[in-house]
Amino acid sequence: MTDAWLAGQRTAFAACRDTLPGSGTPWVDALRAEAFRQFEEDGPPTARIEEWRSGPTAALTGQVFAPAAPDGARAAAVPAPYLEGPRHRLVFVDGRFSRGHSDAGEPPKGVRLTTLGALLAENPQATRDLIGDPDAFSEERLSRVTDRRPQALVALNTALASDGAVLLIEDDVALAHPLEVVHVTRKTEEPRAHHLRTLIALGAGARAHVVEIHAGGSAGVWTNHVTDIAVGAGARLEHVRADAGSATAVHVNVAHARLRASAAYAGFVLAATNGAVRAETRLALEEPGADGEVNGVCLAKGTGHIDALTRLDHHAREGTSRQLWRGIFADTARGAFQGRIRVLPDASGTNAALDNRNLLLNAGARAESKPELEILTDDVACSHASATGELDTDALFYLRSRGLSEQLARALLMEAFTGAVADRIAHEGVREFIRRLVDERLHALGSATS
Repeated sequence: MTDAWLAGQRTAFAACRDTLPGSGTPWVDALRAEAFRQFEEDGPPTARIEEWRSGPTAALTGQVFAPAAPDGARAAAVPAPYLEGPRHRLVFVDGRFSRGHSDAGEPPKGVRLTTLGALLAENPQATRDLIGDPDAFSEERLSRVTDRRPQALVALNTALASDGAVLLIEDDVALAHPLEVVHVTRKTEEPRAHHLRTLIALGAGARAHVVEIHAGGSAGVWTNHVTDIAVGAGARLEHVRADAGSATAVHVNVAHARLRASAAYAGFVLAATNGAVRAETRLALEEPGADGEVNGVCLAKGTGHIDALTRLDHHAREGTSRQLWRGIFADTARGAFQGRIRVLPDASGTNAALDNRNLLLNAGARAESKPELEILTDDVACSHASATGELDTDALFYLRSRGLSEQLARALLMEAFTGAVADRIAHEGVREFIRRLVDERLHALGSATS
């Protein structure tokens, strides 16, 4: 099936390359062509690639996904805003911006909130100058990544990206209200693919909260979403990625972030499915004093498969990073976590910690955990921990002896298990939204095991 899948990507690229944002602009066309050449050279993800050893490769390459039609926004059912209170909202339907469903509001002076398609259409040469700025995006980074073979889907995304949100913030400017980016995919009779690219750049001392939400879809939908992030010196970004729609689709979600001196990135991932999810987060703490945090909750039931991967590279001295991940798996669901902390020779004074714990609610559920430390210098404090088991029987007995039903006692223990992660989200409104979403998913897990 791999050959047919590759042939399907070639057909997709040939069919839609002239309709994608920036088409006809020489440097954009060259960028996409080179990215697709790189994808073909590296090949699709397989279990022979170490980073994809536990990934949902069968679900991804088991059917040929064609590009989605570009006019789906007009007929889509779009959910109401997820966040309560003031927010900026951009909505994309089947990979294309939907102006009628969006409400960007009035961003403050010094904030550019737009889309990839609009940015390229407005002034392609200026866009090239912008993404060539080392403090924002580089054209090179959009098409070339390190460890190429594991990230072949990033190259495919560069070749086929149909649209995505763009947030650019100047030095010392704060986006007071969170940005809610909603990606809606419609149910489909034929397999369809959506390639989305989000670009976020914060200048020195800037502040922002960004929430990316995926909703809708069906078993025949594959979403390949890449978020490319640059956080300037002393800037602060809270970045939340969450599943809030169909639990049967195939979803690949990748975030790449670069952190300058004393910059801080706080990431949170909610993966909840009985389909297939691959969630990657790669941080490069490039300058002294950078702070990176990547936390996540993975919830799967049925035959769901969640593969979470983190790569945090400390390049400079006195950097700090934290990772806290919790997974709950029911029925015959499968979860896998690969987390690596890499401390390079110039990164003395690094303080880094990783903690991954999983609960299995049924005998058929499985969880794998592979925490890694690669330390290439002295004077560091690094740790990792991992554990997989069942709900604490003593705690269950205690709660039931106080009059709680078994179902409620299990629900309370699962809520406490995941709540420690969700509570790390700084923005109150975003934190409450995530807790509501997690509670809904936990209720579904409890129903599956009752």
